[in-house]
Amino acid sequence: MEDNAREIAKSEEIYKMSQTMLQSYLYDMNSATNEEQSETSTLEVYKWFVAKEKAIYSAINMMTARQSTYIGFIWAPEDQESYIKEHLKDFSTTEFNRWITREDSGLEPPTYFKTNDMIFVHQVLSDMYNVASYEELNPAVFSIITFPFLFAVMYGDWGHGMVFFLLGAFLTLGEPWLRNNPAMKDALKARYFVLMIGFFACYNGLLYNEFFAISNDFFGTCYSADFA
Repeated sequence: MEDNAREIAKSEEIYKMSQTMLQSYLYDMNSATNEEQSETSTLEVYKWFVAKEKAIYSAINMMTARQSTYIGFIWAPEDQESYIKEHLKDFSTTEFNRWITREDSGLEPPTYFKTNDMIFVHQVLSDMYNVASYEELNPAVFSIITFPFLFAVMYGDWGHGMVFFLLGAFLTLGEPWLRNNPAMKDALKARYFVLMIGFFACYNGLLYNEFFAISNDFFGTCYSADFA
């Protein structure tokens, strides 16, 4: 029993020593820098290398193996064919050919809609509910007008709406200068959306005679509350 206890104690000591040495080694690797005093550590470089290798094998797993090559199929818009070939020409072992899907193949192409900053937010909102099938109309196009207007029907305050309108106008008119700021990249994609909801909120707010929840009578009324 005493021998077993000594062996267990010795094993625990070796384990703790190995754990301490491993932690120290990883700390030294993470703190190591190259001759140019780069802030990137050796451990971070190894991490990038493993992520790159994992991405390569993940792509290979989606292909079919031949004798000495791999073959894979991708969906791509027709107008992107020249773009893909241009970026693959530097890889001498890669060949890209266009393959036309037959109607009897049973393959249904995925939905692809071109987007820009005007439709970006509406496309995201539309895709949250469902994505149109291939060759169907894009419902996000119609929501460019209907969504801001229906939002304003609910919001209906030209004081609050003016805040959104001025913010949207600032982002829209200042886009050439704001685009140089990486922090404004996502906000600029919503500039037209904010501008539209602000405009319609002001329009409906004037119809409702609401300014920061304060009633104002600019246009009068066709109803009379004088029952005397």
